[in-house]
Amino acid sequence: MENLINNYINSFKTSSYEIISNFKNKISHIQSNRIDNSIFDIIKINYYNDLISINNISTINIINNSLIVIEPWENKFIKDIETAILNSDLGFSPKNDGKQITIKIPFLTHEKRDKLALKVKKITEIIKIQIRNLRSYYNNKIKKLLKDNISKDDIKKGENLLHDKYVECINLISKIMKNKIENILKI
Repeated sequence: MENLINNYINSFKTSSYEIISNFKNKISHIQSNRIDNSIFDIIKINYYNDLISINNISTINIINNSLIVIEPWENKFIKDIETAILNSDLGFSPKNDGKQITIKIPFLTHEKRDKLALKVKKITEIIKIQIRNLRSYYNNKIKKLLKDNISKDDIKKGENLLHDKYVECINLISKIMKNKIENILKI
């Protein structure tokens, strides 16, 4: 029956790392001092009846963290790309010259940096709550094993191991948040 406890611990690890991966992806799209192509991962257009990220259908160049140039591989999709960028929550104002789209990135003001840092903190708290709820779910599953004649010592070991994995996840989330906020606040 110890295998059942280990299965619960492994399920917790798998689910929590999936949550953490989604968290990393979500905050990577929040603007900071260093812009990279990944901010466009969430922007998709209808490309021959498939929703495709604009990263996969165009060349994106970032010049001095102040200008983004997007050159679609097929010009017939340039208007769709422009519309998708305008409709995204990135807050960019693209300029379309028919061959490429340019986006000027404004310098982040102190006030804007603080708002972005606060946004990261709010997202982080939501993720921590998800991890806490996940821990609680598996903790309850482990406690119910008492009915299946598993010793209290094994149950306690399982709970302690689950708690250790939980603390490891929370520390990792905090570290990711701290790095992102430092990146946002750095001038």
